[in-house]
Amino acid sequence: MRVKIVLFISVLMISLQGTTAYGMGIGVNPGNMSFKLAPGTSAEQQIYVINTGNETARYDVFVNESAYQNWFTFSPSSFDLKAGDTKEVKVTLKVPASAETDIKCKIYVPCTVPGRSVGAGVIIPVYVELSTLEESSSKEVSSESGSSKKISSDSSSSKGTENSSDPLAKIEINETLQQSLEKNIDNGLNFTQNVTHIDEELKDYTGNLQAIVTKSIDNATRSFEVTTKSLGDTIKSLDEKNTFALTKIESYEEKFHVLPGFNAPLAYVCLMISGLLMRRRLLK
Repeated sequence: MRVKIVLFISVLMISLQGTTAYGMGIGVNPGNMSFKLAPGTSAEQQIYVINTGNETARYDVFVNESAYQNWFTFSPSSFDLKAGDTKEVKVTLKVPASAETDIKCKIYVPCTVPGRSVGAGVIIPVYVELSTLEESSSKEVSSESGSSKKISSDSSSSKGTENSSDPLAKIEINETLQQSLEKNIDNGLNFTQNVTHIDEELKDYTGNLQAIVTKSIDNATRSFEVTTKSLGDTIKSLDEKNTFALTKIESYEEKFHVLPGFNAPLAYVCLMISGLLMRRRLLK
């Protein structure tokens, strides 16, 4: 478990260091999109792409799911951005008349630098809710009234450039991106702290387990030694008794030289019994 966590952190740090070294960066606003349209109608929204790196990079905007590629149109769909520049991309969604259910898809915005094999990118989740024609019409009217100021501002400030020329909008977008990046950094620090805490708990658990195993082994060894010693004493006692009995039998064999076939052990037993009987009579 601990090895897997360390490997994951190492790969994450290497990937982050690689992107920073190449000087690439990308930010988008908003982070997700939603549409509410009736089948056969269309709507338009904007996304802003920011080059947060320190060199010019190439950006593409597309939907990867083949089933929904014809639903979306991006203007522009591919462009270059200098370091710190922001680009407005118009996203036009046209829902086919044959659509029946809500859909979820993703807009991909990859970033590459010519001559480099490493890139970066972001994914924007998109949710399309199908509605009746009346609901879609009322939403379009409110959207048009709310966006009239922006259209007039664009027409008065447009000078044929590709980049957004509204300084306030760029500042607001950059501040939003900075807050998002700070939040991601905080999340990364929290994750590192959690991993460190888990690692410490694993060390404590390993130490406790090792102590328990060592104590169990010591107890088992001690018990085995006691049992072995007791068994050895018993064997030694039996050997001493057998030696004494054999000595007695040999002494009787030496004393009694009778006919062949004399059973010395049996004679010894008989003598012992006779002795016990005589002792009993004397005591009476």
